[in-house]
Amino acid sequence: MKIPQLEKILKALAYEKRLEIMQTLSQHKFASVGYIADKINLSIHATSKHLAILEHAKAVIGYREGNYIMYKLRPKMHGLIRSIIGRIS
Repeated sequence: MKIPQLEKILKALAYEKRLEIMQTLSQHKFASVGYIADKINLSIHATSKHLAILEHAKAVIGYREGNYIMYKLRPKMHGLIRSIIGRIS
């Protein structure tokens, strides 16, 4: 991963709720916005905004499944996220 991309991801992660989102996604293959919002105790609207920031930083992938938008970690993010989350857990 190149430094500018890593910087963008680290800036996106520099917020407690986004780290909680990433932790939730690291424990599940994919999750809906509602499920994530429930797990991190945040509104669906606020969770969606945080997910949009993470998606823009290319940390997560969002895709539509029926009436739901599902999110998952980008494949290259698993190691980085596990390393970061492991240090703060």
